Amino acid sequence: MADSLGSEKSGGGSRQRFGDADQLREVLSRHVSKPSWIKYGTKPGSDKCQQTILDNADLLKDLESLSPNLSFNQEPTKRALEAVVRDKFTATSSEAIESWSEDELGGHRELVRGARKRFQGVNQDEDEVEEG
Repeated sequence: MADSLGSEKSGGGSRQRFGDADQLREVLSRHVSKPSWIKYGTKPGSDKCQQTILDNADLLKDLESLSPNLSFNQEPTKRALEAVVRDKFTATSSEAIESWSEDELGGHRELVRGARKRFQGVNQDEDEVEEG
């Protein structure tokens, strides 16, 4: 199996980012049960943000098994989400799949950002889903 982690620069530092779309698809597929699966609060530390982290604890544990620092490359994450929507939901067009995956990519990013900040003491301004 190819190494799915790569080191990338972010905010003056570097950290390993997970980049295997197939493994990520497998994990996400077990947890995505409806099209709007992540509802995330807009203010870090808000009750809604904290509840979303708690509601997705099993997902976060599975994601942590792939990437202990909960850092994921953006493109493989987007490909994994697109595959999940094709597998689980009826999408009428490639534009609908693209739109859904972009929305959920933002929710995924906020979820792992909030979890890292809450449980691993990571600076909330760092991006956990990076381009590339």
